[in-house]
Amino acid sequence: MSRLVLTLALTATVAAAACAPTPDPRPRAAGGPRVIFEDALKSPINWPAAQGTNCRSSYSDGGYVVENIGASAPCLLAPARAASFPASVRIEVSARQRKGTREGAFGLMFASRGAAADRTFATLGLTANGTYRVASWNGKWVYPVPPTATRSVKTDYGALNTLAVELRDRSIVAYVNGRPVATAELGAEAAGALGLYVDQRGMEVVFSHLRVVELAPLS
Repeated sequence: MSRLVLTLALTATVAAAACAPTPDPRPRAAGGPRVIFEDALKSPINWPAAQGTNCRSSYSDGGYVVENIGASAPCLLAPARAASFPASVRIEVSARQRKGTREGAFGLMFASRGAAADRTFATLGLTANGTYRVASWNGKWVYPVPPTATRSVKTDYGALNTLAVELRDRSIVAYVNGRPVATAELGAEAAGALGLYVDQRGMEVVFSHLRVVELAPLS
């Protein structure tokens, strides 16, 4: 639990330094989904350049550079006063690992709810050794999708990977570089706030082009 408390303390510190993300009510493009929220991650609109207990962040190299500096905790960065999104959206982000272990995961945090030690959330992560995983925290770590090898992950340092997760009620579909790689059921509804995730100390990842779009109702 102490590992999680350290992570949440960092998230709260970083969040206080930035402006809250505002869901974007822009109209739906012709034939396309409605964009609810979007951030190119090239300037501190929603995430600041800052240093906390587990994360150091800055803007350079075309995106938002996040380094895990924690002794033993993952870096989980939520935007300030994070908006909650319904379990009927697609969340996607692009990411490039620049340095650090190939074993640690990086990617998206989503379905984040609650505060302090009662916080619950899920993550979709990739590793530079060519795996993906879906994990959730509810007082302990559970892996709805354990680390799984796939050729869809680009494994070179600096290679651009795009992760996406589609949420419907408790069900999720995970995508890597446009390819669906896994489906899973969470222990609770997948609605909640989102964030960015870098697992191991010394890992440095550049995030860009974060987007949340509305999913069309199932027919």
